[in-house]
Parts: sequence; structure tokens; C-alpha cells
Amino acid sequence: MVELKPKSSQTKGRVSIVNNVISRIAGTATLEVEGVSLPNERGDLLSKKKHSKSLSKNYKWIKIIYDDKLEITVNIYVKSGYKVLEVTRNIQHKIKSEVETMTGIDVFAVNVNALGVSA
Repeated sequence: MVELKPKSSQTKGRVSIVNNVISRIAGTATLEVEGVSLPNERGDLLSKKKHSKSLSKNYKWIKIIYDDKLEITVNIYVKSGYKVLEVTRNIQHKIKSEVETMTGIDVFAVNVNALGVSA
């Protein structure tokens, strides 16, 4: 869970954002990048239709670490015919942009592990 402290001394209270919220944002951002395939809970590749169902049930392919800095790690497969480096860089940029825009939390690092190439 990420806890945000007020920046102004006039604001009282705190805001907490659970990891599943950040995972959902990062997962949705990942799916918007062309050339991505995701593993399911058994390690099989998910079809495009099953991606959204997987996001709501299972975040095993996304890891969130917050110790004063937010670090996000995603495990993906790259579809055949796409450049691995290009896809992974696009994922990094998209996740950082979406999480920072939607939560106001600075993202320190986005790690993308390309586990293989899918057909």
C-alpha cells in the first residue's frame, strides 16, 4: 500500500492507494502497447479476449514495491514480428505515464521482463 502525505500543512488526513489499484493501472497500460502477450496463472499465454478478465482476477505478472520509491515490475511475452526492445521501452513509458497521471505518485523504476516470444 502506498500512503501519500499532504504537501500542504493546511491539509489534514492521508491518502492510501492499495497495490491492486496500481497493478490495475499498470496492467491496463501494458495491454495498450502493441506486441504484448501476457502469461496466465499457469504460465500459458492469454488470448487478447482473456486479458481483461485476467487483470481483474490475477496480478501475478505484475509486482509492486514501495519503499519510499515506487518500483513496478511486469513479466510479458513479445508477439512474434515485434522488436523486443521497442515493445519493452513502450511499456516502460506507458506505465510510468499512466501511474503518475492517475495517482500523482512518482514512479522510480519500471522493470519489464521479456520472458519469451509468442506466436
